Amino acid sequence: MERQRFPRSRDGWQGSPRNTGKVLTRLNFHPWPAMGWFVEGVSDAGRDRWRMIRGFFRLIGLLLLAGGFIFMVYDGARWVADQNLRFTRFGQFWNDVHQSSQQAFRTSVESSVPWLWTNVVKVLLDQPVFAVMGVLGIVLLILFRPRKPLIGYSRD
Repeated sequence: MERQRFPRSRDGWQGSPRNTGKVLTRLNFHPWPAMGWFVEGVSDAGRDRWRMIRGFFRLIGLLLLAGGFIFMVYDGARWVADQNLRFTRFGQFWNDVHQSSQQAFRTSVESSVPWLWTNVVKVLLDQPVFAVMGVLGIVLLILFRPRKPLIGYSRD
């Protein structure tokens, strides 16, 4: 069996970036756009980036959902120990984690849109942590879920 030879570039070197794309396309390898070179006719480069971003936001959603579950267990254990049902509020949790960022966020929201702080953000900060993290995690998981494959059709 004869070995297949690939065409050389103008400068005589077989591995130039121009020919590398052609060679890899011949071998049914589709390069990533992050490699710095592109192959003509590869149209799924944008879809690969979207797939990676979708996976990142799904990971964030799963972490938020896990954090909400942890806070639910924490509040439940505190309820069993104290015989008093108290939920950890989201505003209290944010204040414990980083107080100055909450104050900076409040001043920026009140200076730009004053009604937003009293009607939306203050209500959100008074909710239990497990509810806020759980709902936000579920929303991210639903928004960035992978598409169902079409049967008998191609999305190209």
